[in-house]
Amino acid sequence: LDAQYLKLMNKINQKLPIETRRPEEPQGNSYIKWYGNEVRFDQLKKEHIRHMMEQGKVPISSLADQLRKGLDLQMRKATKVVEASRRIPTELGVPLVLDINSALLMKSDVSGKMEVRPRIPSEDRSEQDVQIVKFDINSNQSAVLQIVGKMSVDCRVAQSGVA
Repeated sequence: LDAQYLKLMNKINQKLPIETRRPEEPQGNSYIKWYGNEVRFDQLKKEHIRHMMEQGKVPISSLADQLRKGLDLQMRKATKVVEASRRIPTELGVPLVLDINSALLMKSDVSGKMEVRPRIPSEDRSEQDVQIVKFDINSNQSAVLQIVGKMSVDCRVAQSGVA
């Protein structure tokens, strides 16, 4: 019984495309979302993950380089502020309908740079005092609000109104 079972298992193994798994490189990513928009996406490289595992610290040099070069951030958010409808009966028997709709679109553009002199301290330069910290931040915000109101009379066969 065991020999038949082993033969059957060997036949199944020969028919299936089975490969030995190679160890994967460590990888990861992170992202930050604000109002449903992706603000920042970072891919962690093998060297960064290995350094964090060995040292137990986040490598500051790459973050400092990104801040020195500058970061740009663009956000947009669209939302419906008001959506309302009111039907008012009249003595004539034809209802008066009042509708109001509005939409709001917001946009924000921010860019910034940061410079630290001497460069951000590390363990080999811990005695150095920071002499200059310089921030350059540019910001531009805008908003658009649209409101549409409509009043109409519904006579079932014909409809009339003002928007």
